[in-house]
Amino acid sequence: TVRSNIELTQGVTVPAGKKITLDLNGYTITGTPTEAAAFAVITNNGNLTIDDTQNGKILCNHTLAGSTSYAVNTITNSGTLTIVAGTIQNTSTASNPIGYAIDNNSTSGNVVVVIKGGKVTASGSVYYDGIRQFCNSETLENNVTIEGGEVSTLWIQNPSDASGTQNTKDVKGSFDITGGTLGNLYLEPSANFSGSISDGHVGNISRYQTAEGRDLE
Repeated sequence: TVRSNIELTQGVTVPAGKKITLDLNGYTITGTPTEAAAFAVITNNGNLTIDDTQNGKILCNHTLAGSTSYAVNTITNSGTLTIVAGTIQNTSTASNPIGYAIDNNSTSGNVVVVIKGGKVTASGSVYYDGIRQFCNSETLENNVTIEGGEVSTLWIQNPSDASGTQNTKDVKGSFDITGGTLGNLYLEPSANFSGSISDGHVGNISRYQTAEGRDLE
C-alpha cells in the first residue's frame, strides 16, 4: 500500500515469479527520467495487480528530447498485469520519443493485460498511446482484455519490419473487449491476430494495409 506521493528517476521492477497487489491508496507515483533513454516507471515481469481506494495515479513524465528508437512507458508489461482501479497515465511531452501508458511486450514471454476498471491514457505527445500490444513473437501470446474502465487507445502492432517490407511475419496477438470505454482501436495485419468486441464502447477503429496488400482478416 502506497503511503505517500513518490518521485522516481529510475524505474522499479516486479521480478518474474512474484505476485504483487499494489494499492495506490490515493497517492501518485511519478517517474521522471533524467536522461534520454528507454524508461519505464514500473517493469512487470511477474503478476502485478494495481488497485486503488482513493483515485491514485501512476504517471510517466518524460520531457527530454531524444531519438524515436526507444520507448518511454508508464508500465512495461512482460508478465500478467491487472488494472482494477486507479489512473495509469503517460503525460510525457518530449519532442521525439515514443511511449505508452502500458506497453505489452511479448518478446520474451506470454503477456496478458486485463483492464477491469480505472483509466489508462496518454495525454502528452502524439507519439504516445494508451496501450500498445508489441506483438514480437510468432509463438508467444500477447493478449489485452478490456472489461471496464477507460482506455484512450489500443494499438495491436506487428513490429516485424525488415528491409523496407512491413509486417511480413505472422506474429501472435489478440484482444477482447467485453465492457468499458475504448477511444481508438488501431489494427495492423497478421494472420495470427484476432479480436472480439461483445460489449462496451469503441469510439473509432482504424486498420492498416501493407504495400503488398495484406490486411487484417
